[in-house]
Amino acid sequence: APRRGGEGGSPRAHPAAASYLTVLRVREKSLVRQVGGRLRRMKPSVIGRTVAALRREVLDLCTEETARDALRAAMIGSAGMAFARCVHLLRAVDPNRTVTIHRLRLAFKRFRYRMEALAPLVGTIGEADLKAMNAYQVRMGEVQDAEVLIRSFNEFVLQRPPAARAGLRSLQMELLRRRTGAVEEFIGGADDLHAFW
Repeated sequence: APRRGGEGGSPRAHPAAASYLTVLRVREKSLVRQVGGRLRRMKPSVIGRTVAALRREVLDLCTEETARDALRAAMIGSAGMAFARCVHLLRAVDPNRTVTIHRLRLAFKRFRYRMEALAPLVGTIGEADLKAMNAYQVRMGEVQDAEVLIRSFNEFVLQRPPAARAGLRSLQMELLRRRTGAVEEFIGGADDLHAFW
């Protein structure tokens, strides 16, 4: 949502944002209700027990050196393939097509989760490495957030009477500037990916 404070982001700077903010808050309440219902049906306590049991089984396997080595090799191979996919998608990134950054972000998330799982087994991935991966992923997330917000706001604008749309133009331009800034920030450090393998 548009920032509540700060220059260029407050409803005072963009009075047209007030009605859009109302639309977002109504949508948020509806989504919170939907997610709450889904979580209750999923029974998190049952899922938690299942995950804990699986974890115990994996740890039991790791007590045998041969099994531990095989598991480590399989996980390293899986992480390596996930990283190769990221490198391929990085080469395809086009700053003018944010969908290319989004594709890399999804692939990078899968790589990062594999690396987090691998950390206790190999002992060479430290907390600083994991934080750097998270920061890299967050920069791509900022681009996607900006893109989603622009699409949502554009839909809102199209639902307004033609006479009311002119007053929304300045906020549209502000959102475009924010997306450009997020893209530039990511592109500036995009090659940091290579430090993660």
